[in-house]
Amino acid sequence: MDLYPYQEEGASFLASKPHALLADEMGLGKTAQSISACDQVNAKRILVLCPAVARLNWEREFTLFSQINREATVVMTTRENITGSLIICSYDLASRKPILNQITREEIDVLILDESHFLKNRQAQRTKIVYSKIVPLSKRVFCLSGTPAPNDPSELWTMLNAFGVYRKRYWDFVREYCTGFQDNFGFKITGGKNIPHLRQTIQPIMLRRKKEEVLKDLPPIRYSEIVVEKSEVDEEIYFPETLVPNHVLDFEPMLTAVKLILDETQSEQTLQALHAIGGNKYNSGGVAKLRRYLGVSKAPGIAELVANDLQNGMRKIVVFAVHRDVISILAGALRKKFGRFGVVTLFGGTPPRRRQENIDRFQTDPKCRVFIGQVVAAGTAITLTAAHDVLFAEASWNPADNAQAAMRCHRIGQDEPVFVRFVSAAGTIDERIQRVLRRKTETITQLFG
Repeated sequence: MDLYPYQEEGASFLASKPHALLADEMGLGKTAQSISACDQVNAKRILVLCPAVARLNWEREFTLFSQINREATVVMTTRENITGSLIICSYDLASRKPILNQITREEIDVLILDESHFLKNRQAQRTKIVYSKIVPLSKRVFCLSGTPAPNDPSELWTMLNAFGVYRKRYWDFVREYCTGFQDNFGFKITGGKNIPHLRQTIQPIMLRRKKEEVLKDLPPIRYSEIVVEKSEVDEEIYFPETLVPNHVLDFEPMLTAVKLILDETQSEQTLQALHAIGGNKYNSGGVAKLRRYLGVSKAPGIAELVANDLQNGMRKIVVFAVHRDVISILAGALRKKFGRFGVVTLFGGTPPRRRQENIDRFQTDPKCRVFIGQVVAAGTAITLTAAHDVLFAEASWNPADNAQAAMRCHRIGQDEPVFVRFVSAAGTIDERIQRVLRRKTETITQLFG
C-alpha cells in the first residue's frame, strides 16, 4: 500500500536515525511509517514489542506495507519457538526468561517499541529489561507513541537516558524539568518547567505531527481493517438452547456465506440466501447464530483495543455492533474492567427520551467518551460528530447500512478526517467477511458520501 507524503517523510526520518521517537498524533499511521523505515534500511531481523492486543495486527500490517517478504513469529505464550526474521511480542512476554533468552540470542537490526510510553516507569521490570537487555543489542530503535509522556515530563527520562540524549540521573532530570512538592512520601511531581529547553533536547530524535498539519494529505474519511484475538465464549450463557462448539467458526456454512457476499450485485436474493444457510446439529440457527458467536468471541478483545486507544490519547470513539450481547459485553468491560470511561449505548429497545439523552451527552460531555450503538438503530438520523474515530465491532451484511452508520460522524459539523475500522476475529472466516464488507462500504461512501 502507498504511503501519504507525510508518512514517507516520517519513514525517512526513522530510517536516518539510530534512535528515534515518532510521536505523531493518533490515527496518522505510525505503524506503516515504521514498517516502511524497516524496508528502507533493509532490516534482516526485526523485533516489535507492543501491547498484547496489538500483536496480530502488527503481523497483518507488515503484510500490507512491507515490500520485503519476512517469516514472522507472533509470540503468544512462553512456550513459543521463535524463528524467522520478524518477531512480534508483547512487553510482558518479552520480560519472561524463556522468551527473553530467544529474542536476545543475536543482534537485532530494528527494534520497534510500539506505545513506548508503556516503558515510562523506570522501576518497572519490563522497562529495565527492555532498556538494559534488548536495546543494547539493537542497531536501530524506533519508539512509537502519540503520548510519550502521558502525565508529566519525568516519564521521558527512561527513553532519553537509554538513548544517551540525557545522561544524568532521574532526579537530576526531575529537578531540571518538573515542578512539584515534598510530602511525607517523597517528592510529588505536579507538572513541567523549562519546556522549551526540553523540546530542544528532544528535537534531534523526535518527529511529531498533528492532524491539522497534514489535513491536505488525508481523505475526509478513511477505512481500514484490524484484527483481535478471539476469546472463549460461555455457551451456557449466550447459547443455552444450542451449544456451538468453537470449531464451527470455520464450518462450511460460513464459507458458503462468504462466497455469497463476494457476489458484487449484493441482490435481495443473495441477502435472503444468507439467512437460509445452516441446519445441522451444531447450527440450528444458521449463519445468524454463527455471526453472533463470532461477535461475542471478539468483544473482550475489542473492549481492550478501545480502552488502549482511549488511554493513549483518543478523545472519543463511536462503536457499532449488530447484537445486543456484543453491545452489553463492550459497555460492561469499558465501564468496569478497563477504567470508568463514560459509556452510552443505543439499540432498538432504547426509549426515545433516553436515546436523545445519550446522544446529547456524548456530543457535549467531555467525560462521555464512548458511544456504542446498533448499526441500524443508531445508523440513521442522528449526529455523532463529537468523534472522528469509528469502529465496527460487527458490520451489517448490507454495506449501505454500514456507510449510513459511518456518516453519523462524517457529516456537517465534523472538522477532522474520520477514521473507520472494521474489526475481525483473527484466524477465522470473519477476516474475509469484514474485508469484503469494508471494501463494499468504502465504495458506497465514495459514490454517495
